Amino acid sequence: MDATGPILELGCDQVDLWYVLTEPVVALELESEYRALLPANELAACDRFVFPEGRRECLITRMLIRSVLSSYTGDDLSVWKFSANRYGKPSIAHPADCPLRFNLSHTTGLVVCAVSPGADVGVDAEDTRRRMADESIAQHYFAPEEVALLEAAPPDDRPLRFLQFWTLKEAFLKAHGSGLSIPLKDFSFELPPGRSPKIYFHNPGLGDADRWQFLERRLGDRFQLALAIQRPIAQATKLRMIETIPQHSTVVHETTAVVSASGSQP
Repeated sequence: MDATGPILELGCDQVDLWYVLTEPVVALELESEYRALLPANELAACDRFVFPEGRRECLITRMLIRSVLSSYTGDDLSVWKFSANRYGKPSIAHPADCPLRFNLSHTTGLVVCAVSPGADVGVDAEDTRRRMADESIAQHYFAPEEVALLEAAPPDDRPLRFLQFWTLKEAFLKAHGSGLSIPLKDFSFELPPGRSPKIYFHNPGLGDADRWQFLERRLGDRFQLALAIQRPIAQATKLRMIETIPQHSTVVHETTAVVSASGSQP
């Protein structure tokens, strides 16, 4: 499916995870094209980045969300207007009757966008080549259960295990919409082999943990992804991965995983 392809359907039991590998976008020299399609206020936000890489990443992110949303509705790219809550979580302000929920993340070389037909969703992506794993970070921010699991892992496995916890925590905070107002130690994750991650709430104010589903994915050998969906674990959720270069090409990979009541995932 290319940029002029048919409107995508998004089932009530489905989440789409779109991703852009930024190196092909840079190679195609699409910056001028994207600048011509974005509104002035979004261009100004991108231009505030000091380094060219930051400006390009911002342009790609802004183009991605507009092209993604239009792929479901058929609306022109210019119709979309956005707002953010007090913690910075973005949402659709116009068209006001659009039921779609979305969330964005980026890391060096990758921009991702998760879309749901109505459930709150959060996504986080990290480049595994970045050195993030640090025991002092885990000791300070992670729940004791997570620290214990991290320390029990073989030393060579700890950097990836750290990123698994980190991306899942970020995805949950983004889906919840309250950002870092929720201490990271107020919830923890279990990573059972061959099954979907499971969250535990240590703060009763967070509600019912069984109303949240999680999925993690590796994209190639470089990127670690985590997805949070506010949807009861008793309801199966399909995930569709979609690779795109906004306004140029889109490759739809039909359902690649299913989050189910049993928590299993391929």
